[in-house]
Amino acid sequence: MLPRLWTNYFKWYDGLNHFAPYQKLLDKGVARLNIRGRGTYLDAGCGTANAAWKVMRNWGIYVGLDYSP
Repeated sequence: MLPRLWTNYFKWYDGLNHFAPYQKLLDKGVARLNIRGRGTYLDAGCGTANAAWKVMRNWGIYVGLDYSP
């Protein structure tokens, strides 16, 4: 039961990347990081790393870490 639940959940969750209000929310979140200049950025607990693409495109190297059992 549980593996099927997560499989279905992630299909829905990944669909958020195509939802304009969600993209605006990501933009606001990344802007609040107040990143100045190019560099290497670590995101501990990045999940599916949806914000990673915005950081990499504008500011350099993004390293995301997340634990999955």
